Parts: sequence; C-alpha cells; structure tokens
Amino acid sequence: MFKRLSQSWNIKEPTEVDHRFSTLVGEVISQGRSYVPSKEVPFKSSMLSKFCSRKMVLSNLTGVSLSPKMSENLGWIFGIGTAYHSHFQEAIMQKFGDVFQGWWRCKGCGKIHKGDALLCIALSHKWIPMPKSCECGIKLKDAHETEKSFKFEYMELSFHDKTTGTKGHCDGILVWSEEEVEVLELKSTGSMSNVDPAMGGEPYQDHKIQVHDYMRMAGLKKARIVYLNKFADSFKSAIVEHVVTAKPKVMENIVKEYMLTREIFELITVEMCDAVSKLPLAYGKPNFKKLTASDKVKIVEILPERNCKCKAKTDKMAKDCPLKNQCFIL
Repeated sequence: MFKRLSQSWNIKEPTEVDHRFSTLVGEVISQGRSYVPSKEVPFKSSMLSKFCSRKMVLSNLTGVSLSPKMSENLGWIFGIGTAYHSHFQEAIMQKFGDVFQGWWRCKGCGKIHKGDALLCIALSHKWIPMPKSCECGIKLKDAHETEKSFKFEYMELSFHDKTTGTKGHCDGILVWSEEEVEVLELKSTGSMSNVDPAMGGEPYQDHKIQVHDYMRMAGLKKARIVYLNKFADSFKSAIVEHVVTAKPKVMENIVKEYMLTREIFELITVEMCDAVSKLPLAYGKPNFKKLTASDKVKIVEILPERNCKCKAKTDKMAKDCPLKNQCFIL
C-alpha cells in the first residue's frame, strides 16, 4: 500500500515576517499627479461634478494642484476600482459580442482599430465591435473565445473637445440596436444602499453630471451607469444599473461653465501671478491675507462669484477644496 504523502505536508515551522512587498505597494499607490488647469491644460470630465470656475482660476493663479491628496488608503481604493474596470473590459464585456464597442489595439502589431472618422466636436473616430482579424495576420477563431485567447485589447474612447478645452474617456459604448446606443460608465462602490432602486436609491448626482459630458461629446442621448459592489457576497447584490437620458439644458450649462472659465484664464496677467508668487506661505499655500489692497482688487475683479453651495468653508462643496481658505479671504 502506498504511503500518503500528504501526511508529511503539515509544516509547523514559523514563517518569516517581511513587509518589503507591501511597503513598495504603498509607495507606488500613494504617488499622486499634480493637476493645475490653465489655457494649455485641458479640463477633465471626471472632475466635472466638483467643477468650480472660481476654484479653477485660483488654482491657475496659485499653482495649487486640484488633484486629491493621495495616501496609501486612497490609492488602494482607486487601485481596486481600476482593477474592477480592467477585469470587466478585458475578461467579461468582450464576450458581449457586438454589444460592447469602442476602439481596439491589436496585440500582435499594436495597430489601433477604430470606426469611421467623425466630424464630431470631441471624438475623432466612431466606436466599433471587437475586430475578428488584423492586417498583421492575427485573427479570432470565433466570437466566443475565452479571454486568454483574445487578440485585441480594449481601448477606451478618448474625447477631446478643443472648443471648451475638455478631455475625458468613457468605459465603453453599449449598442443594443441601431436605435439604442448608450455611453457606459462603470463605478465600483463599497455600498449599494444609496444607489439601489430597490432600496430607494438612485445614481449619485456627480455621476449623472459626468455622463452628461460624455453624452455631449459622443453625440448620444443615453448613458448607463453601472455600480459594482466590491463587497458583494452574491451576484444578486453585485450589480445595480441606471439608464440616464440626456437633458440638453444640463449639457448647455456644462459648456457655459467651461467657456466662462476659459475666458477668465485670458484675463489673468503676469503681474497677478507675480504678486501671488511673492506671498508668504500658510500651510504650504500662498497666504492671501498678505495681498496688497490693489492686488486684491485686481484679482477679485476677474474672479467668478463663489459657488452658491459654498456659503461657508464647512459646507460639503467647500470642505475638500484645497483653495477654500484663499477663496473665502477674497
């Protein structure tokens, strides 16, 4: 009779504790990117929900970044969200057939496959289903191969509205039929209670505004916001989806806000920037309390009014603003 080898698999020796891997992960994910809008730097659709012309102008004047201050915790949250997006785009939605569309990069030669060129305000080419083959010779056996054999990498549509100076990218286009075409926006969340219609929830206002900008730039009238529950213990509680119908007035106001800010950027003078750059710092940012009366007048003259949601620095809209102190001094 053979002796069971598994009887010797019980390893009792203590393991070695070493944190070098997690330390490197923490260093990488906590690295943030600076974002200071200007005449040359585009606005981001993903930041539209917190868009404030006054904040944009103050960032331009001071050089203070509007990107959230990164930490290991925030970097981990963003990283998990990115992983969810990538998994759905690369392993799941590619099996939707012609429903899931966008741009596609051939893994063989690197060629980007796109649809016909467009005369759209912000999109260079139309979306297409995943190609069945490429000029380099790579081809799919059939439309339902496993994700391991996919020869094309999904590329998100890249919007660039040069009129408003705005950039963005959506998570995909869903083509249910010729008449039913939607912008797709995936959102990962730790709780469904606020967005699940079965619990009286609805999409966050921030997300509805964001997809309006995507619909505007894609020339579409519908968007689907899909919430993915990071902590779901069953498929039934894993996904919630909402279809948003475009409101022309909202799109119109988005463009007006963008254009107003662009116009003010043109009014910012070298003298104003010099005056701000010479100010002493308070908590790492220019101390506007030290502005001369004349410099303060010049800046106030070009600044838009404070957002109606910001009546005090403790208000929700102002609370996380990196320039709230400067804003309320003026």
